[in-house]
Amino acid sequence: MTLWTFLTIFLTAAVIAEVLKARYKAKARSGADLEPKLLEMQKKYDVEMEALRKRIRNLETIAASDPDDFERKAQSFSMEDDFNETDSEDVNERLVNQLARKRTR
Repeated sequence: MTLWTFLTIFLTAAVIAEVLKARYKAKARSGADLEPKLLEMQKKYDVEMEALRKRIRNLETIAASDPDDFERKAQSFSMEDDFNETDSEDVNERLVNQLARKRTR
């Protein structure tokens, strides 16, 4: 075997080994650790999507009704100054749900 043949075989084997090592490293990084996280994120996504679908149905019902009725109801609804952001969101959601239930009956 000549020197050039030996070097060619040796370098080819080294390159193939590095490619395989990189491939298995990438496979190990993306495999087992991500699967539970992806499933958890999928569950959270499904819950959030169902809540948004419910809100959209309620808002569509209200939008099809008289908009002045919603405005009057919102103005007559008493709100205190000590509500924080999440409390006002809950109040708005309850108001929308009440109006939607009233319209669907």
